[in-house]
Amino acid sequence: MVVHTHLEPDRREIRLIRFQQPHMSSTLSLKLRKVLLDDNETSYSALSYVWGSPIETQQIEINGRLFYITENLNDALWQLHRNGVDPWLWIDAICIQQSDLAEKTHQVGMMRDIFSNAATVYIWLGPGTEEADQAMDLISKYGPRLYASGALRMLDATLPFSNIERMKLRIVIQDRMDPEKHSEVELGSSTELAAAPVEFYTKYKENEEVLARGISDILHRHYRCRIWIIQEVALAGEGVVMVGGKRVSLDTFDAALTTMSYGAKHRILGPSGTLYPTKAIRVRGGLRRGRREPLLRAVLCEMGAAAGRPHYAASDPRDLIIGLLGVLDDEEKRYLEADYTQSFGELFTRATRVILRGYPFNLDIVRPGDPEGELPTWVPDFRDIGRYGVRPHPINQGGMFFSAAQGEYQSDRDISVGVRESTLHRRGCVVDEVTEVFQPLMPASGMTDIDISKQWAESVGGFVGLGPKSGPGEDYVWRTVVHGFSGIFRFYWKKYLDGKMHDVQMHGVPQILRKIMRQEPLNVEGLSTESLEFLRGEGMWAGEVPRSVEPVKAEETESLADGLRRRVYLDMSRNSRTLFKTRKGMFGLGHIGIAPGDVVTLVWGVGSPIVLRPRDEGGYYFRGDSYADGIMQGEFLETQPREQELIIH
Repeated sequence: MVVHTHLEPDRREIRLIRFQQPHMSSTLSLKLRKVLLDDNETSYSALSYVWGSPIETQQIEINGRLFYITENLNDALWQLHRNGVDPWLWIDAICIQQSDLAEKTHQVGMMRDIFSNAATVYIWLGPGTEEADQAMDLISKYGPRLYASGALRMLDATLPFSNIERMKLRIVIQDRMDPEKHSEVELGSSTELAAAPVEFYTKYKENEEVLARGISDILHRHYRCRIWIIQEVALAGEGVVMVGGKRVSLDTFDAALTTMSYGAKHRILGPSGTLYPTKAIRVRGGLRRGRREPLLRAVLCEMGAAAGRPHYAASDPRDLIIGLLGVLDDEEKRYLEADYTQSFGELFTRATRVILRGYPFNLDIVRPGDPEGELPTWVPDFRDIGRYGVRPHPINQGGMFFSAAQGEYQSDRDISVGVRESTLHRRGCVVDEVTEVFQPLMPASGMTDIDISKQWAESVGGFVGLGPKSGPGEDYVWRTVVHGFSGIFRFYWKKYLDGKMHDVQMHGVPQILRKIMRQEPLNVEGLSTESLEFLRGEGMWAGEVPRSVEPVKAEETESLADGLRRRVYLDMSRNSRTLFKTRKGMFGLGHIGIAPGDVVTLVWGVGSPIVLRPRDEGGYYFRGDSYADGIMQGEFLETQPREQELIIH
């Protein structure tokens, strides 16, 4: 029987449901009606939830007619009913006729207003457990004070909260958590911001094992990575988080999670990838503080990886774009619309064009696509990025290290020409042709990682044609290799700006790396602090404090060298990077899959070289970013190369 009647799009009609008077039946009974969204008399709340399996359904009644919903939605409705929620409710699975594509498209386009206008957004995370209930009780008790003290700004680097103030806050909190320490640091107006977390952390540690399981349970639920919740949570005026029969305000919940993320980051609490801040929380905070920087790239192009759960996901890949429309600004939405007649490939392509118009997205985060695949080779597969983050990390991570062609102007015309086409038109130049690619090792069974890394290092030397004895003239080889291991690379960059790694005054680190990779004896007497850090693999990340600056003992030299070589090999392998040589004698690092005949190019505005594959029909396929020694700081531009249009398919 028909439950839904036609909605008038021009009148901005929506449907709302309400619980009927309670009765003894085990079946929920709802009333459904149409209202005008823009009517001042229209008052309602909204439900944010994950649909759950479409196979596991429950029967309810709507206006006296049978209707089937997922089991998770049924659980949410029963809990709202038990909680005495009486207002009219907007719930997408019921209030949108899902089989009517035109209606679905129009209603989805209104979701920004629907959630913004809701008096309360109820956020259903699923049924409770013993551990989750205890975690919710802790949040309910201490969350309000955390929120009032300003805990939401603890992880926000964009707020007017200086680095010195942040350092003071961290020192005071860490000292107060250690009964043997007494901090003399004065925090002034931020005193309460330190006191509230200390109280929370202290209580958390009293029952840490159970509470950690409870928090992990809550944050591993599929709801937390559902793409739609980003706008549903971000747009909510008042929010209520529900886990079984437990409920807390959204602001309280966010303040507690932010405090726990801060504690994990600074090792006050046990390390946990689970506590990685969710997208919805970060976007909500930014919108509430009036930040309007482009969000599409910030949400979709996630560089980090949260252990055990995706950053975002959707059963329909088109929703990865459509589900964000409500939080995008007008400029970002200019070429995007809620249109389910488009394929996910068309939407991903349009979204990539929009991201290209903003800063800082320059193709180098794109994992090369299959020329025979569903997407153009230059368009990121946001499904994979949602699951794993951007992998591998770009050579020029954050756009802060290299400027191979970053100073060259790329006009908007090149980006937006043929918006519906699958080709990307860019300006740039061809540098050289790839002639040889390093082949991955095929280690014998039973070999250890140490043995494999030794064989790999020897193979690299053979690929380049190095002689039996090492020397400074080969440093370009190992300088290229370490760009496959971001930890060592960051160390290099921090210590040796603008290619000064050859400088004899730079504490001998290039020599250490060269000898380790060549498996030559290493003299560790008189090593500088920088060399000690490098050999031990310490001090490579921001904020990391070296554990020891004691001299390296002769007996530990071999194990340290083996460990460093192993890390370089494993990180390069995991990042799917390989080495290549070019016709003019360049040496570089690119994505596995590059082949002889590919060309190294500079694309105007991009900090690292881009490898392209010529097509027989004309134009190119995208084969990813690269490191090409000797041209990373714009050196090739000094030769005044011929500019040309690069048409990428």
